[in-house]
Amino acid sequence: MINWGTEIGALAASRRTAKDQLEKLIASLESVSDPRLALLVTAAYAIRQSRREKAPLTQDVAQLIASILHRLYEANGTKTEARKVLGFAKWVREASDIPALHGKQVKTLKDFVGLVAGR
Repeated sequence: MINWGTEIGALAASRRTAKDQLEKLIASLESVSDPRLALLVTAAYAIRQSRREKAPLTQDVAQLIASILHRLYEANGTKTEARKVLGFAKWVREASDIPALHGKQVKTLKDFVGLVAGR
């Protein structure tokens, strides 16, 4: 889950996604009482956000979020796990305003820490 959050947060940072967008995804997750259905609703919300005029999420960020939430759903995950993934993604996004990440593909926490540490 940590690596999924890292991947989402780093991609969101590289696409200059507004920091509040991940907060809005977490709010979407929390707005649904069914703990499993919440994952699919939030995945759909991410896709919707990427297709709006002046889209606040790029399509690749939304697709990654939807894909990860769908994988969690298929593995019988609930919004507890999704909250952890998106919360960590938000933290990585907030810590990622550094030039070293721009244009880099970051898939793991180790990759992220290495880039931030300049290694």
